[in-house]
Amino acid sequence: MLVRGDELLTATGLFGEAIRMCQDIETSECGLAAGVLIGNPFTDVPGLKSWVEVTTNSNKPAADLAARRIAEFLWNQRERVEAELVSLEEAISTSNNTQGLTVFSDAADATASGASGDSNAILSGLLGRSPDATSLFQGTALLSVVDAPAALAATAAGVGATVEVSLGGTRDPGRFDPLTVTATVLSIHDGHFTYESGKPETAGATTVLRIPTDHGHVDALVTERSIYVVGRAVFTAHGLDPAGYDMVVAKSPNGFRTHYESIAAAIVVVDVPGSTSANLHSLPFSRCPRPIFPLDEHVPTPEFVPEAPSSS
Repeated sequence: MLVRGDELLTATGLFGEAIRMCQDIETSECGLAAGVLIGNPFTDVPGLKSWVEVTTNSNKPAADLAARRIAEFLWNQRERVEAELVSLEEAISTSNNTQGLTVFSDAADATASGASGDSNAILSGLLGRSPDATSLFQGTALLSVVDAPAALAATAAGVGATVEVSLGGTRDPGRFDPLTVTATVLSIHDGHFTYESGKPETAGATTVLRIPTDHGHVDALVTERSIYVVGRAVFTAHGLDPAGYDMVVAKSPNGFRTHYESIAAAIVVVDVPGSTSANLHSLPFSRCPRPIFPLDEHVPTPEFVPEAPSSS
């Protein structure tokens, strides 16, 4: 079983319920440790699956029973662990009809999950150049893209210059075709900033480009190197306040909520291409065991056979 989506939120989701079952085991008379190991769907390997691990004080029958109980609990509610995604068309419509900030979650291009960061799928839709979105975006938007050639070209042009650059598709050209835009260079930065956690980052040559639209504009933070786009610090460090826009794109499946829920009028998890898409059917699996949920329609109920720990 592979899982994605909001049910991984430990405060409210199915995964959190399973974790609390594990905590109950750890406080029992013979329980030492327990956990649920979610199979990472972005690692297409032969052993890809989800596991429940229970360690007791030399009470194997109790460990087997507890692990099976949690595994069956998750399996019987497996339909809940498929991500609920919204089309790009619907996402843009939601933003257009929302008073206040709409946050788009682009989990498919989440660099913290291992994605390339160079997706221009949402940008294409905002500019009316995507076959997946016919609604015209109305308002102001803020997003990011990793594109070294564009960042360097804009830096060379200087603040205030009008540049024509290609955005996106430099790191994952199999998924994204470069998108040519005409933009104004709003600012240039050295790429050094600090995340909310206190971790320093180096993004390389960094520029902010303003791309005009028929009903507003899109500001793009263009970086030479890959960075995390989860919280607001990545934008505020470069003079961009997400709260001042109609829409902002966070490249994160769930972690962004901590930073945006207090200021967001709406949050939309968008179904767009990317190597870390929560739409697992869109990923090119070739090595993982099959059948497996949710990739296949008819997956037999697992036997939930206990496996002894390796002696190596």
